[in-house]
Amino acid sequence: MTGRMPVSLWITLDSSRIWRRHGPSAELAAVLGVLGLLVMQLRGEYRPGFRAGRHMLAYSEARGSEVLTATLRHRYVMQVLPWTAPLDRIIEQLRSSYEGLVRGGDLQMASTTSFAVLPATLECGRSVESLAAEIEAAAAFAGRTGNGFSQPVIAAYRQLARALQGRTAAPGSLEEDGFAEAEHLSRVSSHRPGLAHYHLCRSLAAALFGDWGALERHTRIQSEALARQPVPGYPLALVHVLRALSCAGQLRRDPGPEAARALGDELGRARDWLAARAGDAPENFRHLLHLVEAERAWAGGDPLTALAAGDAALAAVEAVQRPWHRAFILERTAALHEAYGLHRSARQLLAEARRAYLDWGADGKVRQLDESFPELRAAAPRGAPAGGRGGSIRADVVDTLAILRASQALSSATGLVQLQAAMTEQLTALTGAADVVLALRNGDDWFVPAGPRTGDSAVPVEEAGRRGLVPLTAFRYARRTGEPLLVDDATRDDRFARDPYLAGAERCSLLVMPIFHHDVPQAMLVLSNLYAGGVFTTDRLDAVTLIAGQLAVSLNNALLYASLEERVAERTRALAAANDQLERLSVTDALTCLPNRRAFQRVAAEAWGRLVHTGSPFAVAMIDIDFFKPYNDRNGHQAGDGCLRRVAGALGASVRDASDLACRYGGEEFVLVLADSDEAQAAAVAERARAGVEALRIPHPDNPAGVVTVSVGLAVASDAADGTADALLARADAALYAAKERGRNRVGRALSVYR
Repeated sequence: MTGRMPVSLWITLDSSRIWRRHGPSAELAAVLGVLGLLVMQLRGEYRPGFRAGRHMLAYSEARGSEVLTATLRHRYVMQVLPWTAPLDRIIEQLRSSYEGLVRGGDLQMASTTSFAVLPATLECGRSVESLAAEIEAAAAFAGRTGNGFSQPVIAAYRQLARALQGRTAAPGSLEEDGFAEAEHLSRVSSHRPGLAHYHLCRSLAAALFGDWGALERHTRIQSEALARQPVPGYPLALVHVLRALSCAGQLRRDPGPEAARALGDELGRARDWLAARAGDAPENFRHLLHLVEAERAWAGGDPLTALAAGDAALAAVEAVQRPWHRAFILERTAALHEAYGLHRSARQLLAEARRAYLDWGADGKVRQLDESFPELRAAAPRGAPAGGRGGSIRADVVDTLAILRASQALSSATGLVQLQAAMTEQLTALTGAADVVLALRNGDDWFVPAGPRTGDSAVPVEEAGRRGLVPLTAFRYARRTGEPLLVDDATRDDRFARDPYLAGAERCSLLVMPIFHHDVPQAMLVLSNLYAGGVFTTDRLDAVTLIAGQLAVSLNNALLYASLEERVAERTRALAAANDQLERLSVTDALTCLPNRRAFQRVAAEAWGRLVHTGSPFAVAMIDIDFFKPYNDRNGHQAGDGCLRRVAGALGASVRDASDLACRYGGEEFVLVLADSDEAQAAAVAERARAGVEALRIPHPDNPAGVVTVSVGLAVASDAADGTADALLARADAALYAAKERGRNRVGRALSVYR
């Protein structure tokens, strides 16, 4: 505290002062991002807080770093957005924040963002399984990054999900082997978020499973905590709703005048708070407001108002994607009808509630209903599973022959290209898909293989998403949950509507199916139709599920075949490279790295052939190091080898790169092949070679010149009538010896000698 002012408020006001005096900055925007929350907490005004937060986020997006923007987006989405925008958008925005934090390297904040997705997934997720997958993904990330702050919160949601699935010790309890609630409370006693979310999850489990005593205890603890430190973000709404339910339940049990007055006041305040929130964001809160109004009227003995509010809650919840809200409102409305003697409608509503819980995957809740109301299960449609979402495939509604044909076509494909073609042909015919994309996994990376869509090379999935080749947001969702994703119209689903794949589309049916091999994700199948909504029914999902098993096997075989082909091709390339190396070695002198005598013979024969066919002249120059044996005897063989290498370098530098060739003929002898050269041109190159060696100035006391020199014999062939290539070499050799007889260190030309 600073005086009587909270530190957070003091920092925010000081940051605002710096902003006004010195101008805006991304760092100040990140600090001022809590301004919206402070306005809501201090003044109870939510719209101004939303505008302040949105302004800061827009500024940071325009000018700030990715990490600062992602952090600010996290605060804005968590603290402000739920009160003014549809709840579905929170998940999308938090994932964007998470990805920005990961890319920017702030893994601790990214872990906090990953668990912040859990309340929104609980509210909007299609199933308890998808919530459980989100929980495990957040736990795994927290474990990898060592984020102990996130883990207590994640643990509470994990136990809630397990309770809903019926995996805990008793209905609605979070207790089980490996998790004791008392021990958990002891560990999180000083961890404010962990404690708040534990009581929230425990209250919600109590409400869903009808444990009114536990609901009263845990909501009372949360209400007392709210007076000291408000819970930020959407969970605050659940705290108000659950406390209102508890107050209404206690009022119905006639607690006495004084307690009834206090409970009624508290219930009224919760109702008024929800009414204000419903005014700003009706999609998020209107059905909850009607639920609380129904419970309040029921507790107050006003049946007409209670029944009307219950019906309004049902109508409002049907318009939004809130699975457990719908199931719970159906159940509570059934209890309301039963209380007022409307037994027939109560049973109908309760049966519908059971189906809603079943569709959501709350197996534990379904079992509790079946034990309390055995007639519900007896009245369920034949073939309906006892728990879980469609746990068995309905083979009776699947075109078995079409599936058999598709499986046969896939099993006959040996190569990846062939498999993709067969897969596209069969699935478009079977499902009505207009587009079929297969993404493959390679370690931690995913890519779309080469084909008509990507060209000659594979494209990483992230790049394919940016290019609009695959709906990246839907791909990420299915990859994260590990479950099939079925969307009637992705353009109207806030999770995917902004994907580049949907740019310009008026509607899009989506079906994304993870392909597993030995329980490991191997591929992702993405089916879409940009021309119609609702194309992929549950029947078609069943068909694709059946085909996925064969696709996994065929894909594994195709990848193995491709691997073998690549291995063979690699070995073929290695063998060709080895052969090339052997060929180079066979025509290369190991000491000087010049072409050897064998290379000379081949090149000379080729030059003679050109002379015969085109009349193109060429010359041969034989070169010998003067007095090399005395040099070798005096200096040793290593010095002699060094001399040979230096002479070879000078000779190689003297010839014309494009047309000539310098070779080591043997011992201290070298030979030049000078293509397309008349006598004058050849003589110039030969003299350049002689002078180049002399310019090395290699000391040689046994040579009258005092340095290493060479003698050159030059012969030119300008007419095929001159004989053969061997005859030309003999003439050059004769000219060489003539040059040596006349004093060495000179060029001798056939029939003449000159310096």
